[in-house]
Amino acid sequence: MKRLLAALLLLLVVPVAAPAQSPEEVPAYSESLLWRLSHPDGNDGYLFGTMHVGDPRAIALVDGLRGPIAEVEVVYTELSFTEAQEMSGEMMALIFDASRPPLDQVLGEALFARLLAALEPHGINAAALRNMPAWLAGTLAFYPDQMSASTFVDVEVEALARELDRPVFGLETVAEQLAVLRELGEAEPVAMVEGALDYLADHPDAAAQLTEAYAAGDLPLVWTLALGAMAYGNVAENEALMQSALYDRNVVMAERIVSIMARREALFAIGAAHLPDDGGVLDLLVEQGFTVEPVPLGRLAGDDEGDGGMSGRPKG
Repeated sequence: MKRLLAALLLLLVVPVAAPAQSPEEVPAYSESLLWRLSHPDGNDGYLFGTMHVGDPRAIALVDGLRGPIAEVEVVYTELSFTEAQEMSGEMMALIFDASRPPLDQVLGEALFARLLAALEPHGINAAALRNMPAWLAGTLAFYPDQMSASTFVDVEVEALARELDRPVFGLETVAEQLAVLRELGEAEPVAMVEGALDYLADHPDAAAQLTEAYAAGDLPLVWTLALGAMAYGNVAENEALMQSALYDRNVVMAERIVSIMARREALFAIGAAHLPDDGGVLDLLVEQGFTVEPVPLGRLAGDDEGDGGMSGRPKG
């Protein structure tokens, strides 16, 4: 149960909102999932984009971090899995709030039946679904296999860091991510679930394509696929959620990375959606004077081949 609760927090990377950029545009800072960070007045480090899935192809990417993790003093994941386990009671209370009306009453009989038809093949029955909040049910409609996943990319990064005797901390706290989930809980539930189901009806292989794109290290395609999903549902509400769930968090993450790297060499592993685009974490770090360089996974950190520094890189 504790693993499930932690996994639910890791499902924060959900296609619930759309940035202004069109899917045809390649976002800035999307050349790689792994980036070297350096600052003339601080330390060097790395930033790795994760995806909160347990597919073996995605998990295999983590081994490419052995070299970078060995170079740094400390590792920060987006959320400390250990802390999530310790706060399982609070998470359980938020997810299964007894004061919330049953989901079939919230959605209506017809929409609830559509949702159940999508999730029942994955082991989620009507009784369990009635007790879920709409944001969780809509998320699981996109990624139903996450309920049975035995591990996640984020968890494997933390495990590798501990194997290499590097301390691991969360860049965000569980309380901060719970606040985002509470905001999702205040979104229009019918529009959220309808948008998810309508998109899946038109794109039944969407989740598999997204995972395949991530496993191939194709961040532009991950971005494009996510934008397509985000176009469904309440656009105005989606934009507000995007601001709070992604861009506002980018600012906080970037500020913390700057503060940490002023003191220590570190590797940061956060959701891949936080890396690219104007207003992404890499963009914000460049504004703070960092040089950011894409690094192919598995390349030795001392190898000077590649694309070179990216400080001041033109956007768009």
